[in-house]
Amino acid sequence: MAKLAVLASVLLLLLAGAHARHPLALSRSLEEVADPAADVLTEEQLACYVKQLPAVQEFACKVLYITLRRALDLVKNGTMQEETLLEHMQEERADSYGHPDYVMKPGFDADMASAVLEEAKAAAASGAPFDQPPEAFCNLSLSTGFHRVMGAFYPFTVDADFIEGSIRASPALELKVFDHLASAFNLNREDVTWEQLDDLIDTSKGQFALLDALNYLSDQPKSLYRHNVLNLGYIRTKLPAAPGQVPEDQWRLADPDALEICHSDLMLNQTDRLVMGSTWYSIDDTNFFAELLSKYNRTHLAGPSGSAVLLHTLFFDLLG
Repeated sequence: MAKLAVLASVLLLLLAGAHARHPLALSRSLEEVADPAADVLTEEQLACYVKQLPAVQEFACKVLYITLRRALDLVKNGTMQEETLLEHMQEERADSYGHPDYVMKPGFDADMASAVLEEAKAAAASGAPFDQPPEAFCNLSLSTGFHRVMGAFYPFTVDADFIEGSIRASPALELKVFDHLASAFNLNREDVTWEQLDDLIDTSKGQFALLDALNYLSDQPKSLYRHNVLNLGYIRTKLPAAPGQVPEDQWRLADPDALEICHSDLMLNQTDRLVMGSTWYSIDDTNFFAELLSKYNRTHLAGPSGSAVLLHTLFFDLLG
């Protein structure tokens, strides 16, 4: 999955980010923003406007805070390591592909990740509510920019330990997932326990079984991701790349100078290059999806965002 699909987040519906050139200065009401007229706001301008709304920024802060509070509980019971939390929150570069100056996911630098985690730990130690981030936490995390906050909690959407720990933290969700797996694989519920399923998952390349179960059980029954057609030829094609290797001519990069001012918080170093989703996925211009978008004059880069589905699952299923 393209790591930077997080830019097309559930919060922004940011579908065209890295190539638009529109001014940021917008002082319109929400009613005007909602106007579908072509001369009101472009999709990119709308994204710039929405990401600055206090309610949207506060929601992003809240998700990061609750994610860290849940993760800290899992650290306490030995399910996760604190180093993993710090690593998840940091900007991700393509080091393993030989390109440390290519940014694959927004995030904090090491010092900020540590400071944000300390704020979450202090709140937990003081008995602060699990779902109400202290003002100091939001002020600190959001001081780096909206995209870095979004990038900080994105890796938790695919962390197998976090997913299982979150499921186990909710008896109702645990039962729901267990029943689904038992039904899907025709298991006798009297003969299998969660612990046995857990052992099988850990030892049999089944790390994504729980995530797939969550996506199947999600309230998005019409999602392309849920129906596993996201990577079929008539939608898009996942480009082949050996582990740790991407051919030079396959990298699709965005120059920081081409980014909207309101997206300047994407990267810590403005001389780096931003890796686009089309590095990992391609769309045949003659396939059904491309023709459909062309019919409605919509641009396409790497296809539907599986990351948006994962974020939805994090928000509403794992964190409640």
